Order: sequence, then C-alpha cells, then structure tokens
Amino acid sequence: MKQIIIIFFILLGIVSCKAKGGNAQQEGTYTPVTTEDTSSVQNDTLYAAEVSLSQLQGTKWAVTSPINDDEETTWEFTSSQVIEKTYYKNSNDRYDFTFPYYLYDSRPFPFYDESLNQVEFQKTLVGKSPKGRYIIMYNDKMDYINWYIIKSYSLKNGEMCLFRENRGELGVGDVTIHFKLISK
Repeated sequence: MKQIIIIFFILLGIVSCKAKGGNAQQEGTYTPVTTEDTSSVQNDTLYAAEVSLSQLQGTKWAVTSPINDDEETTWEFTSSQVIEKTYYKNSNDRYDFTFPYYLYDSRPFPFYDESLNQVEFQKTLVGKSPKGRYIIMYNDKMDYINWYIIKSYSLKNGEMCLFRENRGELGVGDVTIHFKLISK
C-alpha cells in the first residue's frame, strides 16, 4: 500500500509540472532516471530533466506555486549557492537563506532512514558538478541535506519545476515547486 501511495504522489508531481506548462525537452534531455532503493520500497523510475550548472548559474526565479498571498519567494543560483529570499508583505519581514549546492544524477539516498542518519554532503562537488537531475543542498545551521528532483527546466519558456519527495519525516509532505524566471 505504501508503494502505491508513493508512486501516486510521484505521478502527481509529474502531472503537476506538465499542467503548469513545464517541458524539459526544450532545453536538454528528459529521460527516465532509475534509482536504487535501500529501503523497503522497491526500485522506482522518476522522470527528471538534466540541467547543467551553466544553465542555472546567474538565474533568478520567483516561486509561483505553492505560495500564499502574503509572501514572495525567490531563488537565485550562483555556481555554488542557492540564495532563497522570502518577503512577507503584511509584516514587511524578509528572510534570506544561503545554501551550498551541487547537481547530481541520483538521490543521495532514496528515502529518509534513521539508520542512515544522514549521508555526507559532498562539499567537493559544490560549484564543480557540471550537470545533473537533482539539486542537492545543505543547510549548515540544521546540519541537514535537502534535495530536489528537477522535473522540468526551460530558459526559453522561463519555467522550472522541482519536486521534493517526502522521505518519511513527520509533518513534511511531497512538494512540487513551480518557478518563473525573473532574470538570467
């Protein structure tokens, strides 16, 4: 049953990206990525767009979904950092977070697992991995690795769609994030 639910949410993320007009075929390859699974869930195939570091570097994106009326969030990519800025209109508060990142062709580990505790963030790949289907980010304040599957990416259409799967954390669900290009 758990496998069916996970597959449903993965497919929902794919449909959600397509519904927003994402089309990774315009900018690069769009192929199935088969991932090894070390948990009790069987192997699965996720469709992901391959993006190069040069395509991301210097871009700034506005989050278009999910959002609420009170906030504006942007992500800026340098060659080695994701700068996430959130502005809350009602309170006039702004929060900026900077995370080192790298591109990778597979998940650091398939799903959250207490026995894995945390895999090591590969600092040597920051700013050096030329392309990948996953954005691997590190939150040093919380000592936590986060990753997103690049579901679609198009500079031509100014759209990007990322998917963050639930890894078994309590209170955290799957999230599909849609972006609109602000600047390149």
